[in-house]
Amino acid sequence: MSSAKVPGRTRRHVLLGLACAAVVLVSGCGDGRVRVHGTVLFEGKPLEEGFVSFEPADGVGPTTGGPVTDGRYDLTGEARATVGEKIVRIIGSRRTGRKIPAGNPPGAMADEWVQCIPPEYNDRSTLRVTITPGRDVTHNFDLPIATEP
Repeated sequence: MSSAKVPGRTRRHVLLGLACAAVVLVSGCGDGRVRVHGTVLFEGKPLEEGFVSFEPADGVGPTTGGPVTDGRYDLTGEARATVGEKIVRIIGSRRTGRKIPAGNPPGAMADEWVQCIPPEYNDRSTLRVTITPGRDVTHNFDLPIATEP
């Protein structure tokens, strides 16, 4: 008689285990960080190469960031962001269209790249966003030509 109860009990334990696993997966493993992704445009064009970072506005907690490639970034895995208000810093490079000496071998040439993002979007950033809890957060940045003071 007890053998008839074991399969039912085992089935309930399996179902309970699956339900718990589903809750953990849906909640993003409970570490409070979320995926952040989006686009970065400068002067109306996708930023060719760069880096975006999200720094806690109150100075408490980790800063995270990742590469920008062809105007897109995606902070996943260990790069996911904690929730709260963030200072956004963006650095970026673009080709000038000129070739410069590459060094070795002698006579080799490479594309010239220059920093193109003004300080008010990186060193003296005025960009702020709020990272909200959830599965994914999208923040797109369309940076106009900055004006120097």
